Amino acid sequence: MNSDRQPTLDEVFPLPKGIKFRQPKFGSKPASSVTAVRRSDTDVGPTPEAFEIRWEDADQGLAVRVREQPDGRLIAETSCSNVAVLGKWVSVALVGTTTTEMIRKTIPFTVAEANGCRGSADLGLLADAVRDLGRELRIIVFLLLDPAVHQS
Repeated sequence: MNSDRQPTLDEVFPLPKGIKFRQPKFGSKPASSVTAVRRSDTDVGPTPEAFEIRWEDADQGLAVRVREQPDGRLIAETSCSNVAVLGKWVSVALVGTTTTEMIRKTIPFTVAEANGCRGSADLGLLADAVRDLGRELRIIVFLLLDPAVHQS
């Protein structure tokens, strides 16, 4: 194995003087912390401790909560303190720690409120998420400003 320093992409393909690529900005906190699902595979119906994950990026005024409903379905609830994003979209992905699979929805901000706007979407059954993604889950969030990129 060669331990010599390898050139960077910028060194191999330098840009002309004065030209810079914009750096992508995904917020200060693109992913939530990992949350373990505490219910067993044989549990049916609501449990005393429903599953929930929260994510927030205060700089962008965005908050997302994914929570288990009494019927076992997961609902993603999004809110933004900036009313200017009304009609825009946020992409919410539920991901596990043991697979590259994800459950993703693009959620429109459709409800105006006095302090911003909100939206929500159904992510399916918690049992299906555990089967497909594992027992440790997190959410990843991206704000989409152009509705033309909408794909669920």
